[in-house]
Amino acid sequence: GSLEPTRREVRVANPRSARPVGGVSECAARAMEQRLARGDAAMVEERYSDALEHYTAVIGSGGPVEHVLQGYARRSAAHCEVGRYAEALDDVEESVRGGGGAWCWYRKGVALNGLR
Repeated sequence: GSLEPTRREVRVANPRSARPVGGVSECAARAMEQRLARGDAAMVEERYSDALEHYTAVIGSGGPVEHVLQGYARRSAAHCEVGRYAEALDDVEESVRGGGGAWCWYRKGVALNGLR
């Protein structure tokens, strides 16, 4: 077998932080929550490129599914703010496929309306 970690393996220096949460350590899950929060703060401050960067990092993290789905939903909103409605629709559809709630359907409507 390969020595490279798989998605479900957790390699950390501190064994106390090694309790997996959805296949990642608690520390990694907290880091993703912080990235989501920084993206949210950037949205409030209308720094949409920064928000896109934070949400993209969450999506690419391989972190807990709920964080990745939130990343897609929130990145969709950021894409809408800068007029990238096709990208917004792609992102929100990922979130909807993952079981996203009412806000996802709202964001899907915003993206579709923007494409008209």
